[in-house]
This record gives sequence, structure tokens and C-alpha cells, in this order.
Amino acid sequence: MQGEPPKEGKSAYQALHALPYKTASAFFSQRRFPLHAMLSSGGHSLETDPVYSWDGTARGRTSFAVLQLTIDGAGRLDSRGASRELTPRTLMLVHIPGPHRYYLPEGSAKWEFVYLVVYGRELLRIILGIERRQGNVVTLGESSRIPGAFLSLLTSLFSPNSFTPFEISSFSYELCMQILIESYWMPDDVHASRFDALKTYLRENIQRDLPVSEMADHAGLSRSHFARLFKEHEGMSPREYVEDLRLKRALQLLYSDSMSVKEIAYSCGIPDVNYFCRLFKKQMGMSPGEYRRSGF
Repeated sequence: MQGEPPKEGKSAYQALHALPYKTASAFFSQRRFPLHAMLSSGGHSLETDPVYSWDGTARGRTSFAVLQLTIDGAGRLDSRGASRELTPRTLMLVHIPGPHRYYLPEGSAKWEFVYLVVYGRELLRIILGIERRQGNVVTLGESSRIPGAFLSLLTSLFSPNSFTPFEISSFSYELCMQILIESYWMPDDVHASRFDALKTYLRENIQRDLPVSEMADHAGLSRSHFARLFKEHEGMSPREYVEDLRLKRALQLLYSDSMSVKEIAYSCGIPDVNYFCRLFKKQMGMSPGEYRRSGF
């Protein structure tokens, strides 16, 4: 990759902080090959005006993802009933279109971050898998290689030297794979939850009916006590969490042309395909068929 090699630890954050505040696009007029891992744009931004806000349901119907790494200050992400503060060393991953909003909240004087906009079936499949397991926010360890990967991509984007779409595709794929690796091997104290075993059980059984009473039994709690504690810990009710899991599984399956919408609905634990389509459109702003056709 042109520019600096990836850096680790504090030096990478310092180098990112030193980048100019700008946005750059990776535009190629000719696309001879269907690249399923690609970068659209990236930048370094400092937001101080509370008007800064992005709604994931109001950004068109083209499928893409935003990877946004906080360097200083704080932002906030609201997604499906949960709200997360975005502080230094947190990486936000959001899929668009999607039911979320990220913004500069009241009480935060500034939000400095770097971001990359990526698209392509393979990258979106990886990012959706991370979201399904880890959520939309990943806290990076001090030795994380992700800031260095951001630095290398942004340095290349900001450079006047040319680069090929194949290089950008490769670097974008490497970054997303690094995020996948680190999201699986984060220290237990970073993402530990008393409901981790239950969430694994839900993912493994998402294709069938999962009543709240069964979830409570698996957690060893009464139904009412379980429902209250789960919402306190996860920011959404047990039913909302299962619905979210089903939607993310459906998004992944829609990238494959081998399954019909009806088969995907069954695979996600929703035997009524009409209900599945209504639920999908309510959350994503389009039907499953329209979503499938919008993918790269």
C-alpha cells in the first residue's frame, strides 16, 4: 500500500490525529471486474455542531457500510432501542440502509473521528457477521492493528499518487478481516455479558420459535426477572433482540442467490413469509427482493 505502513498502539492514533481534515473518494471510471470488496470514500473529521446527524433509513437504497473510528471527544449511536457512547478507541460499524442514527450528542463539545465507506457483497457479509456477534460497536485493545490499517488506507486515499482498484479492494478486505479477527479475540473483560451463553444459544436456534419463557429458563431466571435484566444489560427486550438476530441473518442470506425469500424466512425462524416481508420492509425501508437487487 502506498503511504506509511500500518502502525500499532498510540502512534497510529497520533498519526491519524495529524491527518488533514478532508474527505477523499476512490472513484474508478472503468470497472472491468466485479470486485466484491471495495472502498467508496474515507476521511478525517472534527464535528462540533450538534446538527451533525446521520439517519441510516434516510440515505437511499444502495447497500454499503460505514466504519468510523473515534479519536477524540464523543459521539453517540442509537440502534434498535439501544444507545452507545462512541469514545476514543471505539469502532462503529453500521450497515446502510438500516435502523440507526449516529450524531454529536448534547454535552459533547466535539467528536473527532476517521471513517471509511465500504461496499461489495463480501465486505458486507463480513460486517454483518461482526454485527450479529458483537453488535455495532467494537472497543479496540491497545495493541489493535485496526488504527494502523485505517491510517494506511486514508494515507493512500489522500495521496495524489494513483492506485488500482485491485489494491484498494485488497486493502479494504484486509481491514475488515482484521476487524473480524479482533472482534472474536477481544479480552473477556471488554465484552463480557452475563447473557453470553444465552446469546450463543439463540444464534444456534434462531430458525425456530424462541419464547421468552424458554430464554428465561436457559438463563436460570424467572420470566419477569429475566426480561428486566436482559433489557438493562442489552438495551432492548428479549423479543427485540431475537428479531434483530433474525433480520441480520436474513441480510446475510440475501447476499446468496441460492435461496428464495420464502426459504430465507423459514431459515430465520419466521414461517409466515408475508409477515417476514412486512417486518423486513419496516426495518430496512424496502422489501427483501428489492434489498437483494440493490446489492453489489
